[in-house]
Amino acid sequence: MAQHFKFFNSATGDKRTYQAQDFAEYFGSVLSTGLLHTDKTPGMSVSVEAGTLNTIVSAGKAIMSGHLYENTTPLTLVHSIPEPTLDRIDRIVLRLNLQNSERNILLHVKEGLSSANPVAPALQRDQFIYEISLAQVRIRANTVQLLPSDLVDERLKEDLCGLVYSLISIPTSQFQEQWDLFFLQKSAEVQQAADAYLQALLAAEQALQNDLQNFQQTWDDWFSQQQSGSFILQTEKGVAGGVAKQDDYAAHIEKASSLTERGHVQLSSSTTSTSTNLAATPSAVKIAMDRANAAFQQANDAKGLIAPAITAKGVPASPSDTFAMLAGKIGQIEGEGKRYVKGTSSATNAKIYEVSGLSFKPSMIFVHQFSVSGNDIFWVYVGDVYSDFSRVTSLQGAEMLIQDDGFRLTLSFFQSFIINKSVLWQAFE
Repeated sequence: MAQHFKFFNSATGDKRTYQAQDFAEYFGSVLSTGLLHTDKTPGMSVSVEAGTLNTIVSAGKAIMSGHLYENTTPLTLVHSIPEPTLDRIDRIVLRLNLQNSERNILLHVKEGLSSANPVAPALQRDQFIYEISLAQVRIRANTVQLLPSDLVDERLKEDLCGLVYSLISIPTSQFQEQWDLFFLQKSAEVQQAADAYLQALLAAEQALQNDLQNFQQTWDDWFSQQQSGSFILQTEKGVAGGVAKQDDYAAHIEKASSLTERGHVQLSSSTTSTSTNLAATPSAVKIAMDRANAAFQQANDAKGLIAPAITAKGVPASPSDTFAMLAGKIGQIEGEGKRYVKGTSSATNAKIYEVSGLSFKPSMIFVHQFSVSGNDIFWVYVGDVYSDFSRVTSLQGAEMLIQDDGFRLTLSFFQSFIINKSVLWQAFE
């Protein structure tokens, strides 16, 4: 097996001589064939000479199988006259010719065949000839000039021409192809996981809404029964202090405890008994009552902000009014020419809710959000653009920015106990 090495100086008695092909083989082993470029912008662009059958190639450099080529000034190439009825496609090529009679790199017009459906001529690439295509141009039948719109630049097509790159690095197209494949795979995995999470979240939300509806009905039925005579009132006390009603009361406590154990925990402790102290009730019921009282307090505080705002609009309202009554009174404001819109908004991220596209600038906003614990969260905004955002909750801070056609609610941080990212809102002019 022969061993080769290049390049070294000659010495006395040891002459080292090399051929031009030796240098071409060296450069051809580390650099690809193509156009040399500056910031991926190659020279040797092709343009059409107006009113003629000529094309012009600008200055530029190329490497062809390790051989260097340079065009220092714009060079004009002449295309032959087309046939009267058929078009053809010519290519402008840079051709390396290794035949002993040639040994050069020159620009040529590679003429195509005339046809009803012409195609560009194939490039010759063998042991003696190697061509790269700078451009192709359609030579239309029975014409004496070329059209710029018929010229197609092919310099950046790697299979036809391309830019010079290092053969010891990964070609750009190969790397891009591998990256695109990897990115598509990861994108599909992320999308699949996101879809699964969204489906699970929607299912959990629906289940919770169903539980809330079922509990509301159970609560209404239970409370109605209590109003029919099950509570121990002062007037019902007998000689033994209401002993006759004691069994009924214990039965109701047991039923409430059963509801609590199934997850229905919003009970009210506003009704008291003269014969049984609240501390004596089961602990689960007491916890439920405490949570319900917190939710009721938040709702009352919210009404304490809404009612004065409605009154300020000319419609009398009181914090003791129910939400249904307050909503009706808000409707009365609307009847006087004030506009009102309500809807549902989802967070653009974990912290921001944004509503736009309203036909008016809001002056009062009411936001309601459910929580896992059952302590619903209420926010009320009343005032000008730079007024502080009043929050009727100790669980989470917020900031409100009023805009000409809507508003933006930004939370100080996202709470894990929130059921979902959606909120119910009402905006008033």
